[in-house]
Amino acid sequence: MRRTVIATSLLLLTFFVSANESPLRGGVDGSYTVKKGDTLWKVAEYFLRSPWRWQELWMSNPHIRNPHLIFPGDIISLVYIDGQPKLTVSRRGDVGRTFKLSPKIRTTPIEKAIPAISISLINKFLRTDRVFLLEEELSRAPYIFAFPNDRIAGSTGDLAYSKGLDVTRGRYEIVRPGQEIREPFTKELLGVMGYKVAEADIKKMERGVGVLKITGAQMAVKKGDRVMDKDTFTPVTTFFPKSPYTSVDGKVLAVVSGGKKAGKYDTVIISLGERDKMRPGDVLSIYESKVVEDTATREKHRIPSRELGMVMIYRPFEKVSYGIVMSAMEDVQIGDFLTNP
Repeated sequence: MRRTVIATSLLLLTFFVSANESPLRGGVDGSYTVKKGDTLWKVAEYFLRSPWRWQELWMSNPHIRNPHLIFPGDIISLVYIDGQPKLTVSRRGDVGRTFKLSPKIRTTPIEKAIPAISISLINKFLRTDRVFLLEEELSRAPYIFAFPNDRIAGSTGDLAYSKGLDVTRGRYEIVRPGQEIREPFTKELLGVMGYKVAEADIKKMERGVGVLKITGAQMAVKKGDRVMDKDTFTPVTTFFPKSPYTSVDGKVLAVVSGGKKAGKYDTVIISLGERDKMRPGDVLSIYESKVVEDTATREKHRIPSRELGMVMIYRPFEKVSYGIVMSAMEDVQIGDFLTNP
C-alpha cells in the first residue's frame, strides 16, 4: 500500500509539472537534418525537454512514403497547427525516398530508418540473453551430458551429446540457466535468466542420444547446459519513446551486466512486463529508494525520493522487461522505484 501511495504521489507531481511547462527546449531551431548514426532519442532531445513526449508532438506527413519512419537526410521541422507545436518530416532525404528503376521499383529498406536507441548498446541482450517465465522451462529441457573423449567442455566445431531431444528440428540454442528473478516484497518468481552459450546443429539421433555439432560458441559449452529451440523474438527498434498507456509502479530488479548499480546506457531488468502492458519504447522515471540509519536512535528511515533518470523498455517479457538507462544523474541501484514520467 505504501509503495502505491509513493508512486501515485510522484505521478501526480510529475503530471502537474509537465502540464504547466512547454515541452520544447528554449531557443531550439525550427528544423533538424537527421544524420547517419542519429537515434530517435537524440533527435527528440534536440527539440524537447522530455524526449519521451515525442509521440505527443509527432505528426505523420501523409505526402511521403513510410511517414512513421525517419531516415538519415530527412529534415524534421517544428510547425504549429492551430497554435499547437508539432514535429514532422518536412522533406525526405535521399535515403528514405522510393526510386523507380524500370521495370522494377526499389524502396529503401526499413532497416535504414534510424532506431529509437543505438542498436550496438542492446544487440547482445536482444539476441542472446533472455528471461524464461518458469524454472521448469529450463530444468525440464534437453541438456548436454557428455563430450567425446571424456572432455569436460566443448567449443565451436566440437561434438556434444544431449539427452531429452524428442525431434530433430535441425538447429538449436545452447542456454545456461542463470539467476532467479523475484519480486522483492512478495517473493513471486518473475522469471529465470537464460544465457546463450552457443548454437548447435543436430547431426543424428541414436537410442535417445542426440549428437550435436556446436557452432558460434560465445563461451565454453559445459555439461548441464540446456538445449532449447531458437529464440523467435524479432527485434523492433523503430518504436517511438512514450509514456506507458497505463499508470505503473515498479522497481529495478537487476543489472544485466552484473553488480548492483547501473549508469547511462546500462541494461536493467525491471518488475514490469507484458502483463502490465509494457511495450517497446515505454519510458519510466527512476526514483531513488534509500534507507538511512539515524545514528542517534539507531532507527532506519526512508529518505524522500529524488528523481535519478529515465529508463526505456526495449524488450518486454511476460512479467519483467529489459530497459536501457537513457539518463542518470547518479547511479541507479537495485530497488529504485519506477513510475510514469
